[in-house]
Amino acid sequence: MMKKIVLSVTALGLLMAVACKKEEQTPREAGSAEVKGVMEVNSNTANDTLSDGSYDMKMETVPAGTKVTFIINGSNLDPNPDPTYNYKDQLYSAKTNGNGEYSVDLPAYETPIDAEVQFDDFETDVISFGTDPGDTTATGQPATVETRTTFSRPSAFVTIYDGAVVVRDYQY
Repeated sequence: MMKKIVLSVTALGLLMAVACKKEEQTPREAGSAEVKGVMEVNSNTANDTLSDGSYDMKMETVPAGTKVTFIINGSNLDPNPDPTYNYKDQLYSAKTNGNGEYSVDLPAYETPIDAEVQFDDFETDVISFGTDPGDTTATGQPATVETRTTFSRPSAFVTIYDGAVVVRDYQY
């Protein structure tokens, strides 16, 4: 009888130990989303006027190396965010190539999240119609003029999720 009681208590203890043991969970791995596109600027306003006098804005690509930055709130990358923890923003960036194209891979989950998009300012020469600076007559002769100009644009937002390929073209 004593053997049965000891055996029963041991079995009950093992059962309780197994039942009370917390399951260990490994955090899920983030997938990824790709954001890509072309960045453009109207840096040659002289080519916007057609021969019939109508206006047709033609865009050129931004200078190679223009940086675009994506900011994701760190809590959006935590599968079980702690509301008392102060998460840091996660920054990812890409630079344009000679065709104004950029591409960046961002961490993402099945649930869509927003990433803020920030654009670097840049300087380039803008070609426009003006008056020939070398013309000393009172009337002045029309000519194309180059002016060094700084371009900037406001932030934007893009929504991403695991497996997404999001195409976003931006204009300054």
